[in-house]
Amino acid sequence: MALKPHFVKKQRSVVAILMITVWNVWNERNRRVFDNRSLQPVQVFHLIKAELLQRVAACGRPELS
Repeated sequence: MALKPHFVKKQRSVVAILMITVWNVWNERNRRVFDNRSLQPVQVFHLIKAELLQRVAACGRPELS
């Protein structure tokens, strides 16, 4: 049973969004633990959003619908 191509594209997009989000949350955790600095949650959100927009610029808009 093969997966539909549309489903695979959607799944890859969701995985990319999750990876970028987790990466930025992990970086914020490290910033707090090792650098004794922290960003506000909204600032971390803006970092995630900026990285997602860079991905869209480089790879095209993800298909989520």
